[in-house]
Amino acid sequence: MNYRTNSHSDVGCFLRWMVAFIVTSLLLVGSAASVLAAESTAVQGLDGYIASDCIGSEGEKTGDVSVFVEVNKDTFPPADIEYRLLRDGRPDRPITIPLSAGPQTVVKEFSYGPTGSDDGPEFVNGDVMLSYQGNVIDQDSFYLPECEQGVVRVSGTDRFKTNAELVNRLRPYEASDVFVASGYSFPDALAASPIAAQLGTPVLLTKPNALQGVSIDVLKYASPSEAFMVGGSSVVGSGVRDQLRNLVGMVDRISGTNRYKTAVALSQFEFTIGASTVYVVSGDNFPDALAAGAVAGRDSNPILLTRSTGHLNSDTAAEIRRLDPDNVVILGGDKAVSSTAQRDLEQIVGKRNVSRVNGANRYETALKLSASEYRPSTTDTVYLASGENFPDALAGGVEAAILRGPMLLTKGSRLSDGVADEIIRLKPDRVVTLGGTGAVSTTTQDQVRDAWFESRFGPTP
Repeated sequence: MNYRTNSHSDVGCFLRWMVAFIVTSLLLVGSAASVLAAESTAVQGLDGYIASDCIGSEGEKTGDVSVFVEVNKDTFPPADIEYRLLRDGRPDRPITIPLSAGPQTVVKEFSYGPTGSDDGPEFVNGDVMLSYQGNVIDQDSFYLPECEQGVVRVSGTDRFKTNAELVNRLRPYEASDVFVASGYSFPDALAASPIAAQLGTPVLLTKPNALQGVSIDVLKYASPSEAFMVGGSSVVGSGVRDQLRNLVGMVDRISGTNRYKTAVALSQFEFTIGASTVYVVSGDNFPDALAAGAVAGRDSNPILLTRSTGHLNSDTAAEIRRLDPDNVVILGGDKAVSSTAQRDLEQIVGKRNVSRVNGANRYETALKLSASEYRPSTTDTVYLASGENFPDALAGGVEAAILRGPMLLTKGSRLSDGVADEIIRLKPDRVVTLGGTGAVSTTTQDQVRDAWFESRFGPTP
């Protein structure tokens, strides 16, 4: 009897112990989940980065890389920012900066200059990483480019060689990805440029059926891990695809059945959770659209296309509804994007949220966009390309976006009206003209140099 009573009591104790164990375990699991949740939200990711131009000319250069982060005030141990550098392609020791609580901008200045027997300036590029408790939770790439002042021409003997020169400036050592688009048709490369700028990757221009030798050399030098062909097989064909497969680890295609759907596919590829501003340009004619890449890429916003006449393209309309932007900016007058299309846009996002930037011609449209988006002394570099053809402006759009400079357009034989005044207003450290003398003549280059000199030192007596 006593045995049975003691046995029942032992079972009851065991059951009570088990219940207590299970409840405690659940509480501990819940507590652990709370800790994990707290850790995952303790540090907000990099809110972009600024890779500034260098300061100085010959000798030592300086440049800074700035990142914005936010750390929860209760975070312990603190998070940190780590810079991993390549100097002349060689790894340098990492630099780690601890973060304090709260929102903050971390600025790290680097000094760099000619090394050894090399008279040219040294390039510095690398990665900046945000870590918490030893785990990398966000990272981005940066680079500090060649130090230039005054007026610089970047050119090759044709559009593909000019493009290669610009790609080499953008990524002197390596690029994780590369976009490959037609060098004979503007829409696909234009829509790809802001995405490439956001990712810090180049856009290579190609002929429909084969990469140029200079483009192959760029790919061998940059060693990207993935290539994205932009557009259908009629603009970037199977021959290009086969060459890319021999040069790059992975090859994918981003395309639609037409240029409008390709632009939508690019937008959906990168802007998965929407965009603050959408730029809408003509898919039929390039002039007014050329200046869009620099601004859209600077602010990480997409470019979508529509026909010049009639209603807004239906695929574009659907994508704008998905993106749900605060603003839509139309580039060009009614002949570029019709008033009917503008009314369609107003019905989607509201009349107050649609604006149009246009001038009397393509050159004035680019000037008005620059005047509305760039303040004096806030951009180090201004880009100038021919408005009579598109390849050079398209090729330079990615660099212009990354270095946060406007793309201005000019006639080839002489500087277009208003361009000199805009250079003087902006007071840049340098003006980069794109293309050879057939695109931007020596006379035009001299006029640009006069405007730059006045912007820095005042009118010539």
